[in-house]
Amino acid sequence: MSMMRRSPPGTPLPGLIQVNSEPNISGTCDADSNIDLPRKKRTHDDMSPSKDFENFRRELRADMMDMFRSWQDNQKELFKNMMESQNNVFKKLASDVAEVKAQNNEIYSTNQEIEKSMSFINKEFEELKKKVENLEKERSELNDHANDLENKLRDVQLSSRSSSIEMRNVPLKDK
Repeated sequence: MSMMRRSPPGTPLPGLIQVNSEPNISGTCDADSNIDLPRKKRTHDDMSPSKDFENFRRELRADMMDMFRSWQDNQKELFKNMMESQNNVFKKLASDVAEVKAQNNEIYSTNQEIEKSMSFINKEFEELKKKVENLEKERSELNDHANDLENKLRDVQLSSRSSSIEMRNVPLKDK
């Protein structure tokens, strides 16, 4: 690594004039001096472009603020109308829901009555079914009994024929 050497402040070069000055000029100036330290820009006429631009900027801003206020008022009116419309729709929906609930309650009570009627009819049907089965059973028993009696009668008739005498060509007595 090379080492860099600096030369000590040397003698001024010929032709150069050295001036000793203070680096902080604002701190060293007296109040009585005629030097204005903060430099002011030159003043412009009323017709200068920066003045026109400033006027244009103010007018543009005012116009934009007016447009914004008008847009804002328009949006508020639209929002108000939309809210009124939605409130009307919600009121209609609420009344419709209440009506549906009333109908639902009415249907529920009607269904309860129908279920009671159906259970009563079902009980009656089951009782009638049992009675019909009992009557069919009784009829079947009576038919069997009648058949038994007919068979017995036939047997008695057959057995009585063998011991009976048949007479033919005998005139009947007139009374």
